[in-house]
Amino acid sequence: MKYGTIFLACFLFLCPFLLSGQILNIDKSDTADYINKTKTDFNFSTGLEVDKQQITLWDATNTAEFMLQKNKELFILAGSYRFTYNGPDDILNAGFIHLRYRHNYKNKFQPESFLQYQWDNKRGLVYRALTGMNLRYNFWRGDQWEINAGLGLMYEEEKWNYDGVDTAIHLANTTPLINRFIKINSYVRLD
Repeated sequence: MKYGTIFLACFLFLCPFLLSGQILNIDKSDTADYINKTKTDFNFSTGLEVDKQQITLWDATNTAEFMLQKNKELFILAGSYRFTYNGPDDILNAGFIHLRYRHNYKNKFQPESFLQYQWDNKRGLVYRALTGMNLRYNFWRGDQWEINAGLGLMYEEEKWNYDGVDTAIHLANTTPLINRFIKINSYVRLD
């Protein structure tokens, strides 16, 4: 048992150094007590700029967030879409959709899972799909803010093409690249 505990501690300590990772910072902080009725929150913002010169330039940014809270369950759905067109030319086309579920989100230990899909066509990112789970620990929860730390495991798959690369430096083989990663990561968060 002693060697198993030492091995597990070493494994958990070394994994973040051996694997690459990132923090997905999509969260809704709610420091109030649990409520039995359903609580929802929705935010939407959009912006559109049109500039008429020789040809018309269209630039828009759209974001939306939805939160559903019931008893000890919290669902967060967030999305963003940004585009820029210079006449018929597509200069920017990027966005993401993110879904997060947290159970017992006010307890000391809070399991959460997430899914995300994103794209950035003009940089060559055809798609990026993520899924993962985290275990958060709440060190302190006050009336207005809280301190959390967590450890999570994430699977990522992304497909890239050469649309974002200058045609003068294209390789002979322009087959799209598909990467698959399993990542472990830890974080500390102060809200």
